[in-house]
Amino acid sequence: MAKGFVPVGQAGGAVLARPVAPRRRCFPGGAGDVRAGRVFTTRVLGEWGRPGGEEFRADTLLVVSELLSNGLLHAGGPVELTLRRNWPTIRVEVFDTGPGSPEPHDPRESGRPGGRGLHIVDRLSTDWGVVRHRHGKTVWADLRLAGRSRPDPNGSHRTQN
Repeated sequence: MAKGFVPVGQAGGAVLARPVAPRRRCFPGGAGDVRAGRVFTTRVLGEWGRPGGEEFRADTLLVVSELLSNGLLHAGGPVELTLRRNWPTIRVEVFDTGPGSPEPHDPRESGRPGGRGLHIVDRLSTDWGVVRHRHGKTVWADLRLAGRSRPDPNGSHRTQN
């Protein structure tokens, strides 16, 4: 099935699908942006019929919070949050104009700030990574709706140039 489509029914053994447009919201980089991103995400998940139930919503909100916080903290804002429903996953994307690359740090390194939230993203998502653009980057994470098995605890992420 093509990305951007979700199953809506059966007809003669074939799965019918309808497109689901990505949902986007820009944040200027001010106080309250992470909270506003969580409210936006809750609303979108509700409009999509609350896929995955309450546990999935909580996991998605945590990933949104971590990725938005990283973008706002390290790039200084503005950032753009995009939610994509590509059955059987929902992709959370945060675009920012910062030059750096997110990198998980060993949580046992007490003297090194940051990087610990990416361990949460890695644990809750089936995959995550970075796509570089001419004027910034998009950090993305996929959360699986169906058969919600957790990924390998060693984690995997990739950077795309």
